[in-house]
Amino acid sequence: MKIALLLLAVLLVPVGFVVYLYLTQDGLIYPRIVNEVPPPGDAQARFEAVRLSTPDGAELSGVVFPPEGPERPDRGGGSGSPPRTALVLAFGGNAHDVVGFATFLKNTVFPQPGVAVAGVSYRGYPNALGRASTGVPSERALKADALLVHDAMVERFRPDAVVAIGYSLGSAVATYLASQRSLAGLVLVAPPASIRRLAQEQYPFVPVTLLLKSPWATEDILPGLTLPVTVVYAPADGLVPAAHIKVLRYANPRMTVVALEDASHGTILDHPRMPQVLRERLAAAIGTPAPPR
Repeated sequence: MKIALLLLAVLLVPVGFVVYLYLTQDGLIYPRIVNEVPPPGDAQARFEAVRLSTPDGAELSGVVFPPEGPERPDRGGGSGSPPRTALVLAFGGNAHDVVGFATFLKNTVFPQPGVAVAGVSYRGYPNALGRASTGVPSERALKADALLVHDAMVERFRPDAVVAIGYSLGSAVATYLASQRSLAGLVLVAPPASIRRLAQEQYPFVPVTLLLKSPWATEDILPGLTLPVTVVYAPADGLVPAAHIKVLRYANPRMTVVALEDASHGTILDHPRMPQVLRERLAAAIGTPAPPR
């Protein structure tokens, strides 16, 4: 009898752990907490709080930095050639304040006129502006929201080119957007090949493919993309194994890969080379020289 109970316990413990992972996976992938960053300052580029309503009733909160100069109602008119304008869409990590990310991109990376930057918090996530997005995050919802944000910003600014920059989980969101809309460039910073692969590596005894609700499979989408793709990664990431970059490169051999030494997953955006790398990628996407350092 004791042996039977022991065997039953041995069987139930792993089953219970798998059930626990299944029930808590949304909280692991979408913790709905963000790094603390100050709101955009008055002395920096002009910004506006933005609020977007989704078809299913959620309210998305974020920030937009309009380009310097008047917004264009259309692209035509006039005999001269107006300066090319770009829209940069920022997609943050799963514990990353996208308002801080967008602020960094505008004030540090793209301060020049003619570049608009927008970042909208994922459902259920707070931000430095003090107004959280409502709703419950999921892969399906975040994909739909990315399209909504893109379409709203394009309708407003009528840019010549749109570039999506995603960090960590945001790289998967940006990749999906690139598969559904016409973008001039895609930059993936510290990207996992997929959440599915990352989870399977961490829990090799769990049938991840069957249980995971948010696989975020960037590696499955990349082969079908023809736009310029850049991956920026840290060889000593500490969270995303370097083997994931090999998977992504195999999925899209045409991509540009930039390695930033002396950085980790949490510090890669602070790397001194990051601003210039991103400037060069934007310049290549919109066909203009990169601004000086």
